[in-house]
Amino acid sequence: MKKNIAILIMFSCSHLFSQNDSRKYYDESLALEKTKDYDKSLIFVNKALEVDGQKRDYLLQKVKLLYFKSKCKDAINILESIITSENKFDDITVTYFAELTDCLGNNKIATQALLDYINQNNSPEVTAVVAQRYFTMEKYDEAIFYYRKLIKINPNDIDAIIDLSRILYAYQSKEEALKELMKGLETNNENIKLLTFLASGYHNMKEYDKAINIVNKIIALELKPEHLASRAMLYELQGNKKEAYKDYKKIIELVKCNLEYYQKILQYEIENKMYENVINDSYDIINCSKDYESFLLDGLYTSLFFQNNFVEGNKYLERRLKQNPDNFNPYYLKILYSLEKREFSDILKYADLALKTKDIEENDKVNISLLKLGYYLLKEDYPALVEYWKSGAIKSLDNNLNFTIIENTSDRAEVKTNYNKETGVINSTLVIPTKILKLLSDKYNFKIDVEKNN
Repeated sequence: MKKNIAILIMFSCSHLFSQNDSRKYYDESLALEKTKDYDKSLIFVNKALEVDGQKRDYLLQKVKLLYFKSKCKDAINILESIITSENKFDDITVTYFAELTDCLGNNKIATQALLDYINQNNSPEVTAVVAQRYFTMEKYDEAIFYYRKLIKINPNDIDAIIDLSRILYAYQSKEEALKELMKGLETNNENIKLLTFLASGYHNMKEYDKAINIVNKIIALELKPEHLASRAMLYELQGNKKEAYKDYKKIIELVKCNLEYYQKILQYEIENKMYENVINDSYDIINCSKDYESFLLDGLYTSLFFQNNFVEGNKYLERRLKQNPDNFNPYYLKILYSLEKREFSDILKYADLALKTKDIEENDKVNISLLKLGYYLLKEDYPALVEYWKSGAIKSLDNNLNFTIIENTSDRAEVKTNYNKETGVINSTLVIPTKILKLLSDKYNFKIDVEKNN
């Protein structure tokens, strides 16, 4: 009797170890499937089946792997043995059956099997499969019917509501699509996903006020940068840049050092002559990463000049010039700054570079020629001035909006520049003393008619 008990214990332990081994093989098969190593995964599930050949999970795993390896006939033979032994379909087996039957080219049989199943079993999972199947087949009326059926079974199936609204929006009626979303919100009134799709629908229909109202609800529920960015975009589409700017500022409070949103902030501040803000925000970005500095230099040095901080502005202007810019503004401002400081060494070089820039306009060319005239006057290089005049580079001394020439009784010529931060306009004046005009006339027989300013 004791011997029989011992044998029974040994048998039970052996069976336990075998079961554990089969589970380990199965788990390894699942892990290898995730890496898409289907060959090795199949080896391990076969090892599991050697230990326990009737285990349903193991058999279904083998069916799935054979499907992935396009061995659909072998897979369906195993699946049919499972269905026969159980004498029925369930959600998993009917879905596998449909996929394998599709694989073998029997699409109608697959569809009919799914339809027969959901007519007998009110399965939301398989109803979803049918709805998606009809959508893939481009049978949109049928897809809509089964999505509605699915939502009736489960009114809280958010993905189904959204899928239905997408199909309605694209293939039937935008208004119906929005109605479905609103109907879904009746029972899921704080669902961010539904609210987001509703706002997107209004956005696509260019009903921006309604879209903003929905996004306001989303933000009240969940203050996230992406929601603020959505609202900012809608404000921009309305032309309401001020409100968009406020949202971008809020985003920066939540996600510091985001260059994309800082650029939008700076653009608004530059357009609205908020030079002090431009400076402070630019410094904040540079503190985030020195790599961002190169993107900010134009706005930074210009704003510093408008704030009359010329030393700091020139520092950043010099960094911009080291980038060999292909636009007019940095060269022009450097010439103005150098003339005021009477730093003459690189003025002609910058004037030549300015004339070669891609965005130079005719009025800019006139101003450069007048600055070169000022350069010779300030240096008191009158022979070069007369030669420059005779070269025909200066077409006219008529004053323009950005540059004027006046005569007064001062001791020496100078260039004065005013950075008007109220208007955002840079005005320069070339002041020529009366005594220099007389000198040019008497000694060089050269006359310049300019406006007198006492």
